[in-house]
Amino acid sequence: MKIPYLSLAWAVALTLSLAAVPAVAQDPVERIIEEVIGHAVDTARAEVGRNTGADPMMRGYDPAATYQPAPPNLPNRTRLELQKLSAEHDQKIAEIERKLRESLHKAQSEFQREVAKGDKPEKLAKKRVKLEEKTAKAYAKFQEKIAKENRHFDEKRAKILAKAHGG
Repeated sequence: MKIPYLSLAWAVALTLSLAAVPAVAQDPVERIIEEVIGHAVDTARAEVGRNTGADPMMRGYDPAATYQPAPPNLPNRTRLELQKLSAEHDQKIAEIERKLRESLHKAQSEFQREVAKGDKPEKLAKKRVKLEEKTAKAYAKFQEKIAKENRHFDEKRAKILAKAHGG
């Protein structure tokens, strides 16, 4: 029996799309991982988005600061310095995110190992709390590192602009 190509393609597409949808009756352990680790990863991704890609000609990263745009008559050398600073900053932020993901993966693996021991279901809640604590600690460290890199960026940006103005 021949299956028309269009039907086969539709069946494959449907199968792939259903594979991407989480199961409604998801395993409790997987649900905990998604709620705790998944949430931290999503939040970190948003944080990285807010803390990368700024135009150094316009601003820095301190949300409380008021930035003056760089003057339009900056020498090309200064513009290049600012662009390099921005690229280096974005790389550092990406590295901080990578380290967070490593910490979260480690916490997830430890959680899964503990759950696999087959303890009583009542202990799952305690193990979740432990996973949440490890995740919160890793995320707090991530935020501290982001803030530190942002301060360094703003300080270096200010120095580069001051140097360009002869100050």
